[in-house]
Amino acid sequence: MNESYLSGQNEVLRLAFQTIIAGEGSFYVGLGAGPLPDGRNKTLADVVEVTGAGYARRVVLRNADPAGWTLNAAEGTLTSPILTFTNSSADPENFWLDADYAFLSLSPAGLTAPIALFSATELVETFILAGGESKQLVVQFRLQN
Repeated sequence: MNESYLSGQNEVLRLAFQTIIAGEGSFYVGLGAGPLPDGRNKTLADVVEVTGAGYARRVVLRNADPAGWTLNAAEGTLTSPILTFTNSSADPENFWLDADYAFLSLSPAGLTAPIALFSATELVETFILAGGESKQLVVQFRLQN
């Protein structure tokens, strides 16, 4: 890729994910169970979201400080800060669904917002959280071509 293309792509990513824009909110990373949604026009209706005590999508701020995204225009990737998911049940037999992939949303909950411009991404290691367990993740999303 030529340098001007990468510079332009980097600026678009920076504006979308690191610039605080009046009226614009944060991004949310959720966990999905089962096969990765297929196709370019995925919506949250295509996602089987993990459920269980204490599960919620994790907010990733639209800024460049440590709470925000790390951008790599050359690779076309966005990398989240460390995200912690915790099963808040006191019962160790109370399990969440398997977490097989992560997805990016513009909404903290619900099935109406798009997954945005980025693919859902398979987790390196799938996991199930029992009551009282936590898992820390860093998730990388790749731009769709």
